[in-house]
Amino acid sequence: MSLKKFAFLIGFAIFVFILSKVNLPKAMEILSGIKVEFYFLSLALLVVMVLLKGLKWKLVLNSQQSDIGILKASKYFCIGFFFSSITPGRIGDFVRALYLKENNLSTSISSVLLDRVIDIILLVAFSAIASVVFTEVYGGSVISQQIILAMIFAVCVGLFFLFREKYLKIIFRPLFNLIVPENYKQRIAFGFNGIFLSVKKIFLRKKEFIFAVLVGAVFWVIAVVFSYFLAVSLGIVISLEAMFLLYPLILLADLLPISFSGVGTREAIVILFFSFISLSAEQAVAFSLLLFLTGYLLVALVGYIFFVSEPIDIKNSFAAK
Repeated sequence: MSLKKFAFLIGFAIFVFILSKVNLPKAMEILSGIKVEFYFLSLALLVVMVLLKGLKWKLVLNSQQSDIGILKASKYFCIGFFFSSITPGRIGDFVRALYLKENNLSTSISSVLLDRVIDIILLVAFSAIASVVFTEVYGGSVISQQIILAMIFAVCVGLFFLFREKYLKIIFRPLFNLIVPENYKQRIAFGFNGIFLSVKKIFLRKKEFIFAVLVGAVFWVIAVVFSYFLAVSLGIVISLEAMFLLYPLILLADLLPISFSGVGTREAIVILFFSFISLSAEQAVAFSLLLFLTGYLLVALVGYIFFVSEPIDIKNSFAAK
């Protein structure tokens, strides 16, 4: 069984199990009673979020002495989001690198890699803050301190190897020589060298990269407000502060490579969090479903439409470049 099928089955099984344990008609009743004015406000914020994602990627490219228009960057982000939504761990996001025809593949991939690194650093930072605040306010823990420390350690190790690739090569050279066919070794090694060289270009234009990080932080604020108005549209009484604590957990669910777009794992986490603030499992399921339909499926659908309007042969594009 392939990894994709296994991830789908695990996420689907968790999702079905959760639905079997809640009052589904009640959850659907909550979902059907949506307040349109708040929902359309959420949609407006969603457009802002997509544009911020495009702007962040554009700034990363600027830091690498490359450029792309913000609308085009946002369009390609949506295409990448479509592919990431159907791949575990969102690895499909790298498809957007293929649309940067002006750059070589190494530079394009490194730009997406750095864009994702910013997201992960912000996720870990906000998760750590949320974990501490949650423990202080509610006297419990949704993410253990050990997990947070492990995430911080993993990010630090990842950043070290990202900018000190010679140590990474020393560690993985035996595995590289073992599994990579001889006729591909030179090409793959050249590609990785190009990626690391492109990553280091950000030190030449640090200001743009710092701005990209700041835009990423602004995106977090808007995303929390977006999620808050989704909850309000369902008549769920929740504070902005509580939503700030919940949002990192939702993104962590997305990153777990055991489902597609966090289906199943996201519902489980939202139910657990809502239980701490005296909200029902039915409200949690209704909110999670609306978040999935709006913040994930809708953006993925837009990305699919953009892909159909500007298709590329993904397999051959990677091979050609």
